[in-house]
Amino acid sequence: MVEPLEFPDQELVNKFLPPRVPYATLHPSKPVTMGAFAMSDYFTEIMKAKDEALKILKRQFLPSGTNGPKCSDAATNRWKHTNPKARTS
Repeated sequence: MVEPLEFPDQELVNKFLPPRVPYATLHPSKPVTMGAFAMSDYFTEIMKAKDEALKILKRQFLPSGTNGPKCSDAATNRWKHTNPKARTS
């Protein structure tokens, strides 16, 4: 069954609904996670899959012999490997 859709004018919608004030917003300078959850038995698998995907992207998009741009942002630096043997280029 197919039914036609009717869209009211924006003015009518604005009169009916109160202005929207978002509870939380995203901004690149203040990264947050909203609603993400994984049980501990899946978390390791998810992080391993993410790490493998990043390694593939690194090989495809960065020139060989480079580790990418340097970043002094403390929030970004915390994700760098602390074990030099863990890096595989």
